[in-house]
Amino acid sequence: MKNITYLFGAGASKGALPIVNEITDRIGNLIVRLTQFPRTHLMGILNEETINGEKHDLSVSLDKIIEDLEWLKRESDNHASIDTYAKKLLINKEYKSLHKLKVALSLFFTIEQVINKPDDRYDFFYAALYDESYHYNFPSHIKILSWNYDNQFEISFSNFKNEAKDLSSIRRGLNMTTKFERVRDIKNWQIIQINGYTSFSELSRIDMSTYGEIIGQEFETPLLRQIIINYIKASNQKQYVSNLSFAWESFDADSKFDIVENAKISTVNTEVLVVIGYSFPFFNRKIDREIIGNMKNLKKVYFQAPERFSKDNKERFEAIRTDIPKENLIEINNLNQFHIPNEL
Repeated sequence: MKNITYLFGAGASKGALPIVNEITDRIGNLIVRLTQFPRTHLMGILNEETINGEKHDLSVSLDKIIEDLEWLKRESDNHASIDTYAKKLLINKEYKSLHKLKVALSLFFTIEQVINKPDDRYDFFYAALYDESYHYNFPSHIKILSWNYDNQFEISFSNFKNEAKDLSSIRRGLNMTTKFERVRDIKNWQIIQINGYTSFSELSRIDMSTYGEIIGQEFETPLLRQIIINYIKASNQKQYVSNLSFAWESFDADSKFDIVENAKISTVNTEVLVVIGYSFPFFNRKIDREIIGNMKNLKKVYFQAPERFSKDNKERFEAIRTDIPKENLIEINNLNQFHIPNEL
């Protein structure tokens, strides 16, 4: 039984969420959908609300949300990616705009995951790995690194196992960790989110099984109202620390520990690396080199992606590690399920 690490990129959630070159169009679709809602139809949900001692008209707040999404779409159009724009803001010390970006991006991903079913490959993944005989019910020799800031792991697990449904409980049960969440047990199964995640912290007690259940419907649900209220709260930079924190951001008083160092320690004994929907962008290369270069026992790498991408991904990997024999760099083009290696 070998030590296996999964490395997840945006392609791993493509069944539910947009990849980088699709984000702008999907933001545009959401803007249209929110703009076209008749306000009289929503009056029962969008009324005046007192938040942090101030009164807010939630209908006006919805207009502000649309305005911020238009800004996010415009900046995404003007830059190679939203991540690129975020780094530009950090370099220029435009912290207010960086906070605005994180809040708008969190809102976008939260709503996308409400109106779209989770990628069903996560469900298969859990079914394949879950075993009552393991501590925490998953193999201790498997670690997961994710560059994604979505909640597909949590949403899918809430539907897979009929126990705790709130986000916080699920994250603890899956042994998930970010820059702000210290892992419970580094020696066992672990999901490490390098960039954190985009769900609003105030939504952490909402039943995750409600996500993906209003497909094709209007937002006639208390969940939309809760999202708008939390957007107002999150927009207050002095009172809200985002769960989304890019790996390249400097560590500050709010961060509990170095997420990259944690990833290195957790995956140091990796023998097999399974890359799911990740293209090793140059943008992340420094951190990829740190983490993957620290895998002292790495012998084999699988690259699961569409055929037109998997060869490029393999070549980019060779810019990070040159010591793995070419015959052990294996392309997997079947995308129906996440690859389960024979070494498992």
